Amino acid sequence: METDRDSIIESHRLASPGLRYLGQIIDGAISAAIFIFFLWLGTLIGLSQDSSGLIAFSAAPF
Repeated sequence: METDRDSIIESHRLASPGLRYLGQIIDGAISAAIFIFFLWLGTLIGLSQDSSGLIAFSAAPF
């Protein structure tokens, strides 16, 4: 039977600093790609650069 202590140790191993850092890098890359996509899409349909930037900046965190 697994105790709470065992599950805490296992969850600590899964959330090692190296894996968390890698997750942050991947998250940042995905956010940047979404930002660039919405910025490109906004300029493609003829929005002003300010409007495209605002939409891209708003959509990137999601």
